[in-house]
Amino acid sequence: MDNLATPSFYKEPQIQYLHDLLNEIRKGLIRIPRFQRPFVWTPEQRLELLASIKEGLPIGAIMIWRTTRNDIQYYPTIGPHPLNFPQATSYQYLLDGVQRLSTLFGALYQPNFNSEEFQEVEENDFTVYYDLDEKEFISGKASANQLMPLTYILNSYDLISFQRGLQGEKVKQWIEESDRIAHIFRNYKIPVIPISTDDYSQATKSFQRINSSGTTMLEAHMVHALSWSPKFDFLKQLEEMKERYLAPLHWDGVDDDLILRICKGAYDLDLHETKPKELSDKIKEDPSQLEYSIRALADCANFLYEHCYVPIPELVPYVWQTILLTDTFRRHPNLAPEMLQGMKAWFWITTFSEMFEKLTGFQHRKLFNEFREMTNASEFKFSKTIPPPHINFNNNYIINSTIKRVVTIMLYKNYTTCTGNKDIDPLIREKKANCLQRLFFQRSETGNYFLIEASQRDQLMNTLMHKQIDDNLLKRHLISRYALASLQNDNRINFINTRSMDIQKFKEELLIECLGLLK
Repeated sequence: MDNLATPSFYKEPQIQYLHDLLNEIRKGLIRIPRFQRPFVWTPEQRLELLASIKEGLPIGAIMIWRTTRNDIQYYPTIGPHPLNFPQATSYQYLLDGVQRLSTLFGALYQPNFNSEEFQEVEENDFTVYYDLDEKEFISGKASANQLMPLTYILNSYDLISFQRGLQGEKVKQWIEESDRIAHIFRNYKIPVIPISTDDYSQATKSFQRINSSGTTMLEAHMVHALSWSPKFDFLKQLEEMKERYLAPLHWDGVDDDLILRICKGAYDLDLHETKPKELSDKIKEDPSQLEYSIRALADCANFLYEHCYVPIPELVPYVWQTILLTDTFRRHPNLAPEMLQGMKAWFWITTFSEMFEKLTGFQHRKLFNEFREMTNASEFKFSKTIPPPHINFNNNYIINSTIKRVVTIMLYKNYTTCTGNKDIDPLIREKKANCLQRLFFQRSETGNYFLIEASQRDQLMNTLMHKQIDDNLLKRHLISRYALASLQNDNRINFINTRSMDIQKFKEELLIECLGLLK
């Protein structure tokens, strides 16, 4: 290969037929490097791409990285399509065009859904038809005489067999249309721009530049691309550590964006303004902070579960609570009981005061620094006046997801405290932030929500209408005798309002407990 010591961009792109380009991918002559992001296009984007080709519109150039390096990791499949990879002395990797070529490869080649390796693949994601009557593409499994699977387009034998099987008055018209579509795709050409270098950092920089527009790229994927090397795979390590440290706590589904913010704090970077390139450089310099951050997040998850009654990440009222608590556990792995009690009080006080609502980046940075000051001593100290509570559950409607999360963890705390066990955890892990049920479907006040299975709603209603009711049942559902009397007198509105006041009273008692912890 010529001039590998210095990256060289060809002045003129090479023009290739689409089917030749896809065939090179199928044969493993063009590979998809591991630093590429996964397939993220929506069905609408895929159908729009196919429509562009049908109309003869350009879909943009493809960039190929050519190198003699054989230590670049690559994907062995595209969806349900296994790829072959022959021995070679030089290699080609797809830098730009993965979403486009993956769409076309998946639509035009026959997938193998029966293979055990691909049982988890959604068949609808890789099944596309062309409606010969409406002259448009549709995705997903379907059955109609005039629907031509796109996998027939590049295979003359399959196309002819399909045409022979057509029936109806429009057969001649449909055959002509199928031939026209096949001709368009078989003769469609794409510009290919090669970059030749053995310096993978140059390749990933090119990848960054060409992915600065178009479909929004998740920050984790960009950091992965920019920090990737044959010896370091950011996303792979991230998934392995989430499985090792977070999965046992049911926190492995936490957003990668949250972990990146925690990492930024570990590197003393701005949590709002830091660009992926700056973070990736820090990770390359000191990758150990990734593991420290995830281990600290696991400590935070355990703290939230044991002390604050938050069993899953989806129920943390504010993401910044997780960020600040995790930063503390990273800096101080062995916190004294007094500090833990203070952090518990801080969690509930900031929740009820809605401290993190509608903050600017400057305000977030200020809170971040203040919290570090509060947690640097042996005891937790508020650095300023304790904020007053703003959330009031008296006759309050659950109008947003934050209030819903707060009500859920309050009911969870009450339930587990009353019963002495956490047998309701499986329900919460399955339903996540949607584990509350309304006793009366038409009402959305706080007092109408219960932490129960949907199938238990009628049973609970029937039980509450009986005159003799166990006090333990009322306590674990935060129902006072006053509220119960309203329900049994068929005054539903008063029942809901009274139970809202019961929840408000529970909140006030919890706040008094928290203020006592800070003395």
